[in-house]
Amino acid sequence: MLVSLLYVSASTLPAEGRERAIDEIVTISNARNAPLAVTGALISTPAHFAQILEGPEPAVDELMASILADSRHRAVDVIETGPLVQRWFPDWSLAHSGDSATLGAYIAPILTGDLNARERSEHAVRLFLAMRDLARSVTRPA
Repeated sequence: MLVSLLYVSASTLPAEGRERAIDEIVTISNARNAPLAVTGALISTPAHFAQILEGPEPAVDELMASILADSRHRAVDVIETGPLVQRWFPDWSLAHSGDSATLGAYIAPILTGDLNARERSEHAVRLFLAMRDLARSVTRPA
């Protein structure tokens, strides 16, 4: 069964070397995701990450276990997870357009503890749509 999972986390990356560290994350993720048939997108901001993973449930579970153990993240919060009828990022092992403070506006509302389930879901949809638009705006992999 194919599943989709959206999470947000706090970044522990220091400002110095951050860009290089994110480039490494993207490179390693692309190499690891493709053989697992996992697709998705990553948003990175100076303070947070948001990522969508989509693929076979065992592969997504394996990647999430790795993410939860990764010291570059803390406070990993799974926002949405469930069965996937159609891949939204079929051409991407991991779409990423670079670090963007602007995209943090989609992540920050989800992290507030003041949201009810409906509001949290609405913000998750906005974040998902921003990530989908990000993937559409980035040059497709060869």
